[in-house]
Amino acid sequence: MNSSITKILLFSLFTLSLISLKAQKSKLPDSLFTNLVKTEFKINDSITQEFYIEYPKGYNENKKYPVFIGLAGGNQSIPIVRYCYVAYFKSDLLDNYIKVIPIAYNKEGFLSYGKDYYTSLIQSIEKNISCKSKNWLIAGTSNGGISSFSLVSINPSKFSGIAVMPGVIQGDNISVNKKWSHIKVLLAYGENDTEDWKNGIIETDSILKKNSVKTKVMMLPEQGHILKLGYDIDSIYSIFFKL
Repeated sequence: MNSSITKILLFSLFTLSLISLKAQKSKLPDSLFTNLVKTEFKINDSITQEFYIEYPKGYNENKKYPVFIGLAGGNQSIPIVRYCYVAYFKSDLLDNYIKVIPIAYNKEGFLSYGKDYYTSLIQSIEKNISCKSKNWLIAGTSNGGISSFSLVSINPSKFSGIAVMPGVIQGDNISVNKKWSHIKVLLAYGENDTEDWKNGIIETDSILKKNSVKTKVMMLPEQGHILKLGYDIDSIYSIFFKL
């Protein structure tokens, strides 16, 4: 594991408290979450997990929709997930997708979950939601950005796009190969983020390009590791959809 990725994993522990503090201070009004439905799915025999679901406008239960998975940063607790929903996933450009936003089932969050969990998560979404089998999108920030690559690696053919803000490929269990070549990837980072995250983005971009993955690196002006509330998230997704 290279030094940039090692430092990123250590920084992720600090990020947990940073996002938690922002989430606690924000006091987001309930009116921002009126479209979210809180539910739970059985992942496997030992795990039942909570999710926020946002259905497309004019949702028809007899119709199949593409899935958008949003992975929050930190430890993916409810306050952090709600903050990340507003800052990262609440975009009109995603209105045609069923948004699935997992809430962590333990205090460690997604980075502590293994391959079996990610496999069961995909199967659980397909079982419980009227969704298409392919052309899924996934977006994540920080720990959630790292976990986005882990999730896609389970079944690359199911996904058509990844947007991380930021996120990097880490771990020997993620094998990027030509099976990823149809996936478009947006690698966004804050202008004021740490050099280790910026270097991690460059390294991830290189890994993806070597496997014919179409990528776009995007610097977000005046942003740090975590997007400020009110940042124009549509400006990120509009570039993502043009890839």
